[in-house]
Amino acid sequence: MDLTIYQLISYFFIYGFLGWCTEVCFQALTKGKLVNRGFLNGAICPIYGVGVVLVVWLLEPLAPHGSVLFAGSVLLCSFLEWLTGFVLEKLFHQKWWDYSKEPFNIGGYVCLRFSLMWGFACVFVIYVIHPTISWLVALVPHTLGIVILSGLSVAFLIDCAATVKIIIGFNKELRRIDEGAAKLREISDGITEGLYEGSLKAKSGAEKAIAETEELKARVSEEAEELKGRASEEAAEIRLKAEREKAQFVLKAENEKQAMEDQLQKLQDELEQKLTRGQRRLLKAFPEMRSTKYREAVSEMKARLDKHIKQNRR
Repeated sequence: MDLTIYQLISYFFIYGFLGWCTEVCFQALTKGKLVNRGFLNGAICPIYGVGVVLVVWLLEPLAPHGSVLFAGSVLLCSFLEWLTGFVLEKLFHQKWWDYSKEPFNIGGYVCLRFSLMWGFACVFVIYVIHPTISWLVALVPHTLGIVILSGLSVAFLIDCAATVKIIIGFNKELRRIDEGAAKLREISDGITEGLYEGSLKAKSGAEKAIAETEELKARVSEEAEELKGRASEEAAEIRLKAEREKAQFVLKAENEKQAMEDQLQKLQDELEQKLTRGQRRLLKAFPEMRSTKYREAVSEMKARLDKHIKQNRR
């Protein structure tokens, strides 16, 4: 189908907005809450706009053949969703949606259930919705349409730049938390290893002292009570010294661990306070989002954000 650039851009914004409305309604019906599900701040889901524009552009000629149109829509939209998820993950190190728990999924980016839904939705659009949309676009005076599309395009590009900046800043803060958590784990592992070695050392020292005592007891006569008492005292001193060294090590290690925990908590509090409106929106809009580089940090922040929201509702 021959479409002009003007028509393609018009359809992109219209279907991107309708897709955003669909996502918001779906979340309201399934989750019972209002969530801006768009990747961007504005009321638009680009993947819907691109997907439907491609279907209209490439597959509308197949409209007389419903089954072929359905199959083509499933394949085209599934590929687009897979490509979008893959590119976003590689660019921003975030997996924005995950269908790994769905049967017949590919890398968690696409799954059979939603691919079939894409197919049915596109068939519905071609047969029912698009004729009306096409008619409405044709009604708008061309000059006015260009002005409107120019304004929307500028706003869209600004929104894209702002969202990219939000994600980059978010990842920087997540890296700080992840590094703090890694340091804390290192200290914790050091404490565990130190306790193990200290316990072995104390046990070895005590066993050695007891063995020496028994050896002295066996060698000396019954009259040498003073010598045996001295040997027992030396054994007790060795055991006490080993226990004291172990206690000092544990105290020092625990202090270091507590200091790191306090520092990590401070970093998490700072990040929670520094989260911009856009960053908070992204965390709420994509509850299944997970970071490929900072998984624990993202999980922690989402948990803290949920707790903060629940506390404010009380």
